[in-house]
Amino acid sequence: MNVTKKEILKGLILSSDMSYEDCSNLLESFLGLIKINTESKKVNLSGYGTFSYKKTPSRIGRNPKTMQVFEIKSFKKLVFKPSSQLKKRIN
Repeated sequence: MNVTKKEILKGLILSSDMSYEDCSNLLESFLGLIKINTESKKVNLSGYGTFSYKKTPSRIGRNPKTMQVFEIKSFKKLVFKPSSQLKKRIN
């Protein structure tokens, strides 16, 4: 299931007395803080999980049609690891 920013904003607006602009600023600030802080360290949200960057190694890729070989460069991706408490609530 995918959840968009708009859906999160709707939920924030319905569950609080804040305006659309205030909720939008809150969400953008929260996501911005996670992005900025995960570059240097892990971000732990107690009871929910941990955000961190994971560096993927470079690897060899292949076009299945032409069988042409090329290199896929290494890159960093943002990873979320749920806490055990969250896993218990879900399952």
